[in-house]
Amino acid sequence: MRKFTQFVADTRGAEIAEFAIVIPILAVVLFGIFTVGQAMYVSSTVTKAANDALAAAQKASCGSCGNAIANGTQIGDAIEKVAVGTRLDPNNFVAFTPPYLCTANPPPTVRFASVTSSTGNTYNVQIVDGAPLDANCTTVGTRIALQYKFVPALPLAGLRTLLIPAVVQGPTEN
Repeated sequence: MRKFTQFVADTRGAEIAEFAIVIPILAVVLFGIFTVGQAMYVSSTVTKAANDALAAAQKASCGSCGNAIANGTQIGDAIEKVAVGTRLDPNNFVAFTPPYLCTANPPPTVRFASVTSSTGNTYNVQIVDGAPLDANCTTVGTRIALQYKFVPALPLAGLRTLLIPAVVQGPTEN
């Protein structure tokens, strides 16, 4: 019994045991911080792509060609400029249909469910004209809905895939 008491009272090697307990916890926290940072970066990038797509969708092509509205290729190029510049995978844009704030009369029309850029990449993006922009259905405009399937570089136990949505809208320009 005396040797057991001496063994328990001995503090040699305690630092190594504490280190062995703390390191896995510290690693999980650091990987979590890295993954949250990646997700925030992807979220801001997807929102930027949606904003650029909205600007392209609302902009008339040119005054000398009859002010035709943007086609799917022009909108796809706007999304691709952001996606390629930030290394987002075009195949990870998945279909997304968020609900409306109210029931509009006449109902909104889906202009595009997907767009293809001039380089051939297809982006699943919902572009809706005549979408209600407020809860009273008094303002209608264009709404862009994108969703990106984010796969973290360092997957934690419960986080294999995260869907990051972006919805931007704006009133119809004259």
